Amino acid sequence: MLSLYRDLIRIRRASPALRHGDHRTVPGAPPDVFAFTRSTVGERWLIALNFGPAPVTVAVSGESGPRPRCGMLRISTDPSRSVGGPIGAELSVGPDEGILVELSSAGHGRGGSPA
Repeated sequence: MLSLYRDLIRIRRASPALRHGDHRTVPGAPPDVFAFTRSTVGERWLIALNFGPAPVTVAVSGESGPRPRCGMLRISTDPSRSVGGPIGAELSVGPDEGILVELSSAGHGRGGSPA
């Protein structure tokens, strides 16, 4: 748990979007999911929190809609989930899981993987 908090703090400190960016709720998220983006010029993040008891699928979209390769999964509250890899236009979020996805137009992140 301490490692998760340290990773979240490190990424937030390195990201102008997560500290000061515009906040937009993601429309059409499943009922038990709170999903939003934080963005500044050149940087965009998706945060999705599943408060429900079952896994759900969240649509990940770019500025102009879904793309085949949308970003990099940077953080998950599920310790068994692999992070640091590219994600597509949809992402499964487990029960009681939170995720942090770095979005970029080229589908490549800049924030480095959690240590």
